[in-house]
Amino acid sequence: MEAKTKEPSGYDAKTLVRVIQAARLAMSDDETRLGLCGLSFVEDKHRLIVESTNGHLCLRIELQRFGEPLKQKRERRRIPASLISLAIETIKVGEFIAPEIPEECTEAEGDFPFPDLDVVFPKQAGDAPKDRVVGWHPVYVEALGKIAKRLRAPCVRMQWAANVESPLRADLISAGENVSAVFCLMPMSF
Repeated sequence: MEAKTKEPSGYDAKTLVRVIQAARLAMSDDETRLGLCGLSFVEDKHRLIVESTNGHLCLRIELQRFGEPLKQKRERRRIPASLISLAIETIKVGEFIAPEIPEECTEAEGDFPFPDLDVVFPKQAGDAPKDRVVGWHPVYVEALGKIAKRLRAPCVRMQWAANVESPLRADLISAGENVSAVFCLMPMSF
């Protein structure tokens, strides 16, 4: 009887590196806001969810897991800004499939929890405001372009939230890969 070889499970290593590099573009570098300095992530049975924000823009990227699903959802962890480069290098030298984000590059959320982005992302589409001029800082619009390029997303679908005080939502659709992302940009009124 032939032994059954176990299929590898985890994440495509190159795609995982691109996800971390893209999420890094939306994180804060303001050390007075320690909860925002780094990347927050959680794994459920079938995907990895990576989030970052600097308070003006928010990003959530989902990467599908290959092979065997996890037995249970893991606790939310973070990659501190100081360890992101190490995480990228550790993943790059690994196999084709990265089983997880390297444990030595992560920490528990601790005293500076990451904000709940579910309350930030718009839930329903609305119309663009007609009575006020609303815009976005060019630095953050440029960041959206860089993130879309990193994730190889040829299509960006944008929609207004229900009201002008809510952020603009951009869904990044990656061509032929198992990555999806949602980007939120906080408006500036004039």
